[in-house]
Amino acid sequence: MRKTDLTYLVEILSKHLKAASVHFRTEELQLCLLSSPTDITALSIVQTYTCLGAKASVFRADYASTIKWGKPFLGQLSHDGKDSFVFVKEITETDAIYYEGRLKRVVSASDFKKEWTGIVVAIDNVKERNQEKKRLKTFIHSSLLLCIVVLLLISPHLSTLASVNCLLDVMGGILCFGVIMQSSSPYYNIFEHFCIANTRLDCQKLDLGRWGVLFRKVNLGRMGFIYFFSCTLATVLAVSSPNPSAIYDWLAITSMGLLLLAVVSISYQLFAKRFCLLCLGIMGILVVNSILAFPVKGIPTSFSLDVGLYFLMVVLASSGLLYMCEYYAGAKQRAFSTRINELRIKRMQSVLGYSFMAKTTLLANEDSIMLGDSEAPLTITTYMSPWCKTCKKVAFEMIELLRKYPDYINWQIYFDGVKATFVNEVNLPQLYLYQYLASGENTNRKLAVLKYWYKKKSIKDLQTKIEMTSKDIEAILERFNNQLDAMADERQVPMVWINNRIFPSCYSLADLPYVLLDLCMIYSQEKKV
Repeated sequence: MRKTDLTYLVEILSKHLKAASVHFRTEELQLCLLSSPTDITALSIVQTYTCLGAKASVFRADYASTIKWGKPFLGQLSHDGKDSFVFVKEITETDAIYYEGRLKRVVSASDFKKEWTGIVVAIDNVKERNQEKKRLKTFIHSSLLLCIVVLLLISPHLSTLASVNCLLDVMGGILCFGVIMQSSSPYYNIFEHFCIANTRLDCQKLDLGRWGVLFRKVNLGRMGFIYFFSCTLATVLAVSSPNPSAIYDWLAITSMGLLLLAVVSISYQLFAKRFCLLCLGIMGILVVNSILAFPVKGIPTSFSLDVGLYFLMVVLASSGLLYMCEYYAGAKQRAFSTRINELRIKRMQSVLGYSFMAKTTLLANEDSIMLGDSEAPLTITTYMSPWCKTCKKVAFEMIELLRKYPDYINWQIYFDGVKATFVNEVNLPQLYLYQYLASGENTNRKLAVLKYWYKKKSIKDLQTKIEMTSKDIEAILERFNNQLDAMADERQVPMVWINNRIFPSCYSLADLPYVLLDLCMIYSQEKKV
């Protein structure tokens, strides 16, 4: 898939998911799309939504019934023999409003009918609450709290002017780190969250164009990162310097000198009518720093060797921090690319069929616990111990899967040590969990208790959550005392089966959302045969 196609699809799918109040991360959405083994179709979009935990469907509809339905959807348009998907926000009897990427279009109903193929991709579990606004408020409040904490920590040792400058430098460094992440990772697009939606907007060209790059190697992010964090270190370390006033004077002169760069950058954006809020934020901080620097009385007449070495030290330290940030961004991108290639192979039909249709089966036992819908197409069986560390990871992954995909997955649990002739501290949690999970309690509550156990592993806390008498324990033991657990001797924990076959070792439970619909199709065909 080309990067332009990916950016377009991420844009329209993000709008659709946000309209349905489905929580997702952009990186996960990109991973689902890029690892798809085929070109993007209506089915692959449904699979992508399924990966993110949203229940979606594809159907063909007419214009009148879609108006009555009244919900946003993805529609397929055909223009000059080429099919493409758009996010249809609203349609009425007179016109239709839809998005092609960031471009908003308002067309007449007749023009929309001419291009619309009738294909609709809809998200079924639409919620009324707007989670996106809540997350934005949380981010703003967290950022403000962080700035206040930093200001309180440094203010006792610095003057008011120096404290404000230091706080602005920290904010500028964070914005520059966003630019570094953008330039280092082609699949990380911070500009989607900071830029104005304009048809002529191209923030990447603005950042990496002739006004944003120095000598074709050092971009705005690198320059700003080194400058802002050098100023931050210099301001904080100047407290212990024998001559802090000279350092503050030279920092002020540097800020005033960069005012020209800020004016040129902002003027260029105004002239080109290409605005990037991230770039404007960086330049705005430079302007404020320069304004605060005007009270400095004249230019320092001397520049001692100590001050020069001091500034060299903070610049080298900032350069080292820049190297670490770029290394982190590069490592993150390499891991992301590796994951895409792995999933692309794992999602191939031939690999799926060969891996998940093995003949090794699981014999049915009486001591199993079923959680979820017994009619679900996929039954995942786990053999675990409540004390096992690796079982904790399996349990957490299964709890998350069952919560996100209740219509697809049924969880069958076997506990090591349930079959025993006596009770001790080792098998007591198994007996309590077996008693509770086998009861008629709500599934979500059962999952919460199971997750709490693996998180705390406290028998006392478990006993407070689960009411169980000695007679209940004796009844469980009497049920199994003639069936001593042979599985504990023959099999190591944890073990996982899917539809009574051993889960392939080349896959993990984390891969399951990406192949969920394909596996349902494979196993349904097996039943027909």
